Amino acid sequence: VVTVRDDVNVKRRVEVGPKRLLLEYDESLQALSMSTGKPKNTDKLFNTVYLRVKNNQISDVINAETKDHVNVSFKVSLRGDFVGTELTKWFEVENYVKMVSDHVRSIVKGAVRLRTIEDLYADPTAILRDAVLGQKGAKGTDKRQGMMFEENAFHLSEVELLGFAVGDEKISGILDSAQHQVVESNINLQLLEKKLDLEKRQD
Repeated sequence: VVTVRDDVNVKRRVEVGPKRLLLEYDESLQALSMSTGKPKNTDKLFNTVYLRVKNNQISDVINAETKDHVNVSFKVSLRGDFVGTELTKWFEVENYVKMVSDHVRSIVKGAVRLRTIEDLYADPTAILRDAVLGQKGAKGTDKRQGMMFEENAFHLSEVELLGFAVGDEKISGILDSAQHQVVESNINLQLLEKKLDLEKRQD
């Protein structure tokens, strides 16, 4: 998609491609600036006159602090589409990447601040998806509402956790050790239950 601006009459039109486009003498292409890097910021911008409508992906790193003051980081991939029939609205936000990243970052930080590191470490993916996409829908389905940005009709429909890290190495080691102990205990319990079941059958 490209947006064409008529500088004389201050009118805009959006062209959806692929197609061959011939501009009038008083028309020019409207440029957008996209944030790059991780975390997303305005230090390095990518300028373009094209906008992808479907399956837009934004990768970002979100740093947050838990309820018990432990620093954590999420490496995420966001996916969404531009929706609706008012096409010029898609270009209302010049840097939609930063807008989406900033809002998601704020939501995730708020959700993490309500959790202890133990709760968060147990299932960071579920906490991330619940915060960004909302709770699951009907029982047995994973359908979530997603996040709608009215400013430019962008619908964030999916978030994927690519990596999760605890800032304090000592705490990370304690959590890993505790998790290993839980797994070991569960395995031993299963072996004992099987042994008891076998002894009952033999009796």
